[in-house]
Amino acid sequence: MTQTRRVRRGRIVFSHSEVIFEIVCGRFGWLFRTILMVTPLITRTGRKCTSCWEVETECGVEDADEGNGSFIERRPAVIKGNYQEFGMTGIETGTDELLCELKGRVALVTLNKPHKKNALGDILTPALRKILPVLEDRMDVGCVMITGAGNAFCSGGDVSEMGDNSKPKRNPPTVEEQIANLTEKQRTLTGVLYHLKKPTIAALPGAAAGAGLSIALACDLRIACEDAFMVTAFRNVGLSGDYGASWFLPRLVGLARAKALIYRSPRLSAGEAMDIGLVDEVYPTASFRDDALGYAMGIANGPTLALSKMKENMQAGLTQSLDASFELEAKHMIESGSGEEARKAITAFKEKRKPVFHEENDSIKGCSN
Repeated sequence: MTQTRRVRRGRIVFSHSEVIFEIVCGRFGWLFRTILMVTPLITRTGRKCTSCWEVETECGVEDADEGNGSFIERRPAVIKGNYQEFGMTGIETGTDELLCELKGRVALVTLNKPHKKNALGDILTPALRKILPVLEDRMDVGCVMITGAGNAFCSGGDVSEMGDNSKPKRNPPTVEEQIANLTEKQRTLTGVLYHLKKPTIAALPGAAAGAGLSIALACDLRIACEDAFMVTAFRNVGLSGDYGASWFLPRLVGLARAKALIYRSPRLSAGEAMDIGLVDEVYPTASFRDDALGYAMGIANGPTLALSKMKENMQAGLTQSLDASFELEAKHMIESGSGEEARKAITAFKEKRKPVFHEENDSIKGCSN
């Protein structure tokens, strides 16, 4: 994982968003680690510039904009390095804050704001909303995997932008308008993600907090690296929670445990999250991105129609009667059983070999976008 240190005149400088993130997650150990760490002194560049810091990463030194407390961090080598072995094909999202690549029928969606722990914002979040329906309609996508750049999945909303009344609006929205607006934002993000017709996976290379955790919970499956953790975090900033956290958690871990996670906001390690069923697999941090892609490929290359019907069966089963589930299962069984995927699987079974549901060029021929 890329480790980033910002230094100025021999001092380590943390961005506003990082400090807030540490407070929200209830972590104060960073202060003591900072005092104790041996920090190499990095001098200023020769240019007479007062608006830039140097940013040291494992990949080298880059300049960073001091004006808004942010910096442009080179994407961790593991994303563009190891993943290149798989021949990634880029899919346009309209912004560098959200990356989308396709390989092996896996649509890899990367939240790309590592300097803010991939916090949601006015550019990244709308882009994520727009890309989900696109991926759902593409015939060359068998699975959608969402992850984060750097060492975090998503820290939720950008707290540094909340409650900012320094620029009062001329005609502020009414309470009713604010409620309607937030409801629609939730419905078109985690709502769409939950109901997506294709399997979805949240791959956690680090922290998932607040609304970022809600996004992970909206996915069908969650996998994590050994250093990842989950935290509801809402209580730490005096908020009740959004993006479906109160709906997803009780269905995944039970009502009593969900209340404990919401009320107390404990920090769950990847292992603890796996123990209570929030995470399916935990992989070594060093190989996590490759392991996650392999995990997703195993699902994406399965029978697309059958997987879609399986997902619909299980999610409908949460709110309908057993008899209604029998009827829905019968409908989907007949539909999937008469399809090409079932024919391929039955033929492979008779020939005592593993079925191949998608030929290498099938996705290219069938791509609708």
